[in-house]
Amino acid sequence: MIITVTLNPAIDVTYRLPRLTVGEVHRVAEVTTRLGGKGVNVARVLHQLGEPTHAVGLADHDFGEALAHELPATFLPELDEVRRTLVVVADSTTSLWEPGRQAAAGADLRLLDLVADRIADASAIVVSGSLAPGVPVDLPARIAQLAAAAGVPVLLDLDDAALAAAVGTGAVLTPNEDEAARLLGRPVDSPAAAVAELAAAMVGRSC
Repeated sequence: MIITVTLNPAIDVTYRLPRLTVGEVHRVAEVTTRLGGKGVNVARVLHQLGEPTHAVGLADHDFGEALAHELPATFLPELDEVRRTLVVVADSTTSLWEPGRQAAAGADLRLLDLVADRIADASAIVVSGSLAPGVPVDLPARIAQLAAAAGVPVLLDLDDAALAAAVGTGAVLTPNEDEAARLLGRPVDSPAAAVAELAAAMVGRSC
């Protein structure tokens, strides 16, 4: 079973209309809404492919209950509400992402306990996406260390401070070129060069 972890879920809303003109009123032709967040989306694809998976994370009561009707999921009600991401598809695509909502104090410890309870059944763990405000930036790294102690491989799809905190944990890191450049503090020549520099940083961190 692959466990996916989402620490800042979202309700994804997509508006489709023929055109978008700033300052004008528009009638939306089509609206779609679904529960999202990177880890949720990974679990959804795995579930659709018939791969055993379980999505865990932080959310509010409604989000967690609704997702559990769609796929195996356990979300702790540690957020007052879940943010929304709005995508407007017209002659081009425009995305508007709300900030995440503040996580309750101690949410990171309760999430670690949840992962620890399920790790015996896990073949791999995927932590992906941003962190809600109030979630310590080293939480994904702590999840990786917990998994390493249990012999479970971990993939971390992170950015900024959370990515930096995860260097040296032994987890597989998957930054794109822009994310790697931010982590290294300067532009990188290519994704391959970024991976090489990140690998060198990992060796230095683990020594």
